[in-house]
Amino acid sequence: MAARPHEEVWIESERGRFDKIRSIEVNTDIFGEASATFEVADDRSWRTLRPLLMPGRDFRIYCSGLLTFTGRIDSHELPVTADDGTIAQVVLRTRMADARVAGADPKVQTANTSIKDFILRLFAGAGFTANDFLFTPETDRDLVTGKKGGQSQAPVDLERLKADQAKVLPTETIADCAKRHLERHHLMLWETATGLICVGLPSDTQRPLYRFEQRRGVCNFRSARPVRDWGEVPSELWVYGGGVGKDVSGAKVKGVAVDYDLVIESNRSGNFKRPVVLGVEGAKTLAKADAQASRELMMRSRRKAAWTIECDDWSFWDGRYATPFAINTTCDVDVDTHEGSDLRGVFLITGVKKSMSLDEGTRATLTTMAKGLINPG
Repeated sequence: MAARPHEEVWIESERGRFDKIRSIEVNTDIFGEASATFEVADDRSWRTLRPLLMPGRDFRIYCSGLLTFTGRIDSHELPVTADDGTIAQVVLRTRMADARVAGADPKVQTANTSIKDFILRLFAGAGFTANDFLFTPETDRDLVTGKKGGQSQAPVDLERLKADQAKVLPTETIADCAKRHLERHHLMLWETATGLICVGLPSDTQRPLYRFEQRRGVCNFRSARPVRDWGEVPSELWVYGGGVGKDVSGAKVKGVAVDYDLVIESNRSGNFKRPVVLGVEGAKTLAKADAQASRELMMRSRRKAAWTIECDDWSFWDGRYATPFAINTTCDVDVDTHEGSDLRGVFLITGVKKSMSLDEGTRATLTTMAKGLINPG
C-alpha cells in the first residue's frame, strides 16, 4: 500500500500564495451558507497582509492543489492578548451573501417566462449575471474531488419550467424568493467551490466516492454519530393547490408524499399517525403539487436516518488515492452494529466542515442524509 501523501493547505489572494495560518475552517452545505474563517497569529505576517484583509478582497483556499473555497472578506477582527499578541481573525463568504441581504425587486413579475429567466432577473438586482450561475451540479463536485463522480444527471431544462405569474413578496430577500420558486419545481440552489451559485438537484444515486467501515477490528474514520430521529417526520404530506381558498379541502389539485415506514408503524401500533396538509397557491398542476410534497417531506425527514462522520484529513484515502471530501457526493457506510438497518448503505453528503489547526492538524466533519429523500423516485 502506498504511503498517504501529506495534505498541504494554503490561501491565495491577488498578491499570491501564503500559508502562515494559525487555523482555518471551511464550511460548505447544500442546505446552508458557505463560509470560511482563518487566523493569522504572526505580528509580522499581519503587518504584511493588512492591506489585503479589507472587506471585499477576493481569496481562494486550496488543499493539495485542488480548489476548496472561493470568496471575499466580509469581516475581520484583531483581538489582542498578553499571551498571543495580535491575532487576525478573517471571515470569508461568497457573493451569495449579497443575495441573502438584498431585497428582491417587486417589479420582477415575469408572467409566461421561464424559471431560469426569473431567477436571473431576481439576482440582477445584486449585480449577478448568467456567468455567476452553474446549472450542472456535478461540475462543482468533480472540481473539488479531482475526479469524475460516476454517472452525471442531465441538466434540468430550466427554460422549459414556467414561472407562472411569479411574484416577489414584500420584504423578501433575493435568495429567499429564488429558493421559494425553485422549491415548487423540486429544485435547490447552493454555493460552489468556485463561488458560483449552483442551481439543480443533488444526486443520491451516484456511485459512492468514499467508504466508511467499522467492523472486524477495522475502522477508517475518527468517529461517527448515527441519527435516527422520527420526531418531525409526517406519515403523509399533502399539498393542496390550484387556487387554495379558506377551505383547502376544496382545492383543485392535491399532491401527496408518503413515508411508508411511519405508515406501517402507525398501522401496527397507532403511533406516528401524522398526516400534514399544506396549502400552496403556486402548485397548479398535479406534477408541481407532488414535487412540492416530496420536497416538504424530504426537508422534515433529513434526520430520520443520517450520520455525522469525523475524519482526520480533508480527503478520503483508499490506499492508493486521496479524494477530497465534497458536498453533492455519496458515501457507503458499513458499521457492524447497524448491520441490516437503514443506517447501513449509501448516504448523500450534504455538508462538509474542513478545519486545520497547529494542534490538531487537518480534520473533516461530514453531514449526511439517507438515500431516497432528495431523489424519491
